[in-house]
Amino acid sequence: LLAATRLLLAEVVRIPRTFMKRQAMSDDLDYLHVPLELKTMILKLAYSEAREATDSSLVAQQGSRARLVDVQWRVDVAVSTSSMKRSLVPTVLMQLTLSDGTLRTFEAPVNQFHKLRYTAAAMLKVRSHL
Repeated sequence: LLAATRLLLAEVVRIPRTFMKRQAMSDDLDYLHVPLELKTMILKLAYSEAREATDSSLVAQQGSRARLVDVQWRVDVAVSTSSMKRSLVPTVLMQLTLSDGTLRTFEAPVNQFHKLRYTAAAMLKVRSHL
């Protein structure tokens, strides 16, 4: 029980306050059959004024992370390689522009691009439900 409580508290502190409403967290804790005393303590920890002050000081110390500003992509097809006369293998070349001005460029086969697309869509869906 102690290990589960520690893990639960670590996850609650990791979630930004703005991502989950108090009632939703309370309902989730009820669903997990968390004892009332522990539930009260977790909600107090997650939504107290001290948590707000701690979060704002952490943000000030960390600075802000670079955000995605622009995405440019194209599909390249390798017509031939040094070992094959005709390969016709498509790849997706992506260039990401971040808010701090850095450019990240990578090339991926089509199947890995689809994995990236699926993972990004799944993460956005989860975020919209929080």
